[in-house]
Amino acid sequence: MDLAPAAVGAEPLLSGEEAVVLSCEDSIVGTYDGPAGFHTFITATADPNVVRANGSWGSGRPSFVCEMVRSSTSPLVWNGVLPPQLFGGAPVRWEFEPGMGAFTSTAGGKPPTRYVKRVAYSDSTIAGTYDGPGELHCVIVPTADPNVVQARGSWGNRSNLMVYEMSRSSTSQTV
Repeated sequence: MDLAPAAVGAEPLLSGEEAVVLSCEDSIVGTYDGPAGFHTFITATADPNVVRANGSWGSGRPSFVCEMVRSSTSPLVWNGVLPPQLFGGAPVRWEFEPGMGAFTSTAGGKPPTRYVKRVAYSDSTIAGTYDGPGELHCVIVPTADPNVVQARGSWGNRSNLMVYEMSRSSTSQTV
């Protein structure tokens, strides 16, 4: 697995003429919807070239957790290894489309699978990834109801320790 330089938006991922500098808008962090109700929740880590992926079939409990590392040869490619219970721990590759709105996942033993980034509803302006003290992370994702969001909290490398829904207050525009 190849690693890229650390500072996204400040340092190039490649050297020489091929150098590409990513901006904050190029982040892959978010929720991606795949086939058969499968969702991948991508959260940032302390290293901007590493993300954490939680895969789930709608229950809110992760079916798999793995880390993905940005390729040093392309800002659109991320590599990782699936957990042993999925395809024997096969290497997995995500290739993002320009604009980072979708990616195709390939791994030995499974067909290529396309995932599309979920766009927050205009009323769900709080959707996103939040980092708190002591390695506390919270991912807030919209639901079909624009007045309800789902929050998933974790500490460090642990999987989701908290999953809950929050409703917009009827007396305030904040949740």
